[in-house]
Amino acid sequence: MNKCKQSHSLENKLCDLEDLRARSNKLFNGSLVKIQTFQSIKNDELNTACSSEIFQKQIVGKQEVDIAALISKLAISDWVKRGYDHIHNSEGKCPFCQQSLPDGFIHQLEEYFNETYENEMKELANCVYQYMESYSNLETSIQDLLLKELSYIDKEKISQQFELIRSKNEINLELIEQKQKEPSKGIVLVPVHEFIKNINLEIERVNQEIQAHNRLVDNRAQEEQLLKDQIWRFIANENLHNHEKYVRKEFSIKNAITGIKDGITSKTSEKNRLISEIEGLEAQITSVIPSVNEMNRLLKAYNFTNFKFAHTQNQGNYRLIRSTGEDVNQTLSEGEKTFVTFLYFMHLLNGSNNRDLITENKVVVIDDPISSLDSNVLFIVSNLILKLIDDIRNNRNNVVQLFVLTHNVYFHKEVTFHKKRSKGGKLHDETF
Repeated sequence: MNKCKQSHSLENKLCDLEDLRARSNKLFNGSLVKIQTFQSIKNDELNTACSSEIFQKQIVGKQEVDIAALISKLAISDWVKRGYDHIHNSEGKCPFCQQSLPDGFIHQLEEYFNETYENEMKELANCVYQYMESYSNLETSIQDLLLKELSYIDKEKISQQFELIRSKNEINLELIEQKQKEPSKGIVLVPVHEFIKNINLEIERVNQEIQAHNRLVDNRAQEEQLLKDQIWRFIANENLHNHEKYVRKEFSIKNAITGIKDGITSKTSEKNRLISEIEGLEAQITSVIPSVNEMNRLLKAYNFTNFKFAHTQNQGNYRLIRSTGEDVNQTLSEGEKTFVTFLYFMHLLNGSNNRDLITENKVVVIDDPISSLDSNVLFIVSNLILKLIDDIRNNRNNVVQLFVLTHNVYFHKEVTFHKKRSKGGKLHDETF
């Protein structure tokens, strides 16, 4: 209940149960280990190869040669090139019609397929190699990614994009093969950057998950406390209806309690004022009432419950009653009689039965007051005498000298105890 009340007063983020459960499993089940983030898939080299102008360019021979016009008209440059590749082994005959080649024809072919043509073919071969190499690297990177054993990765999504990339590569390989066979025809390779972009978006998402995980590792103590607070926030939200109902009832009860406490405070103040007024009036007369009240206060302070003092109808007298209200009559033990006498004597030291003698200095003699006393009463008597000694030393009464006589070693030790006394020594104002 208290946790829910506290959580309602905190501004913690309200998380869903699955998120709390997932983070709880990470933080509290097993050891946490940091995970390396993934590199995005590089596509620059493959894009460069695909967009090379040599694929779209028509690679043909030199147009200034005599035989170039017919070759261009019939668009048979590739066909002638394949024949040209065999002409050096045909012993001066045409590899197509088997007739002897006219003078200078081979030279014209050599001029037609000149250095420029050869350079462009080499450039085409280099671009094909670059495409193959960069695609191979791309495929290896994606396969390595799919081999990673990590729950964050959506391998199905990556596999779908990988299959699309492979299908586009098959198309490009066919186009490249066609270009190599027929250099005079331009081709446009199919780009795959959109599919790679989708894979990189998935890698970016995974890296965010990994970074969040690594933060848990780096700040485990803080994250655990944050998670606990958010779990209690979730529980408190689940009990929102009960909380609102409780707050309304608690507010009503607190108001009632405050009102009662204010009333008690007011009544107590009034009671204390009346008690002070009564005590002042009692002090103005010679009466046993103050003595009775003070002795009862002493008995209560020492938790003595055997009997207590009570007033009588006859002025100047008092009686003893048990806790049930019954008179003690003749049931007082010898120890209780001694204790009652001692209490009244001690209180009489602060005044007198004769009003004229109230302010007179006194010499007090206490002669072995512990006869027949049990240990509890002996403790009270000892403390009262110690209090009297302290009052004498600090001039809080009109007793100028005190004699204490006893043959009880325990009582002697009790009434002579002083925390400042050295072992075996005595204070300046006392004699033994």
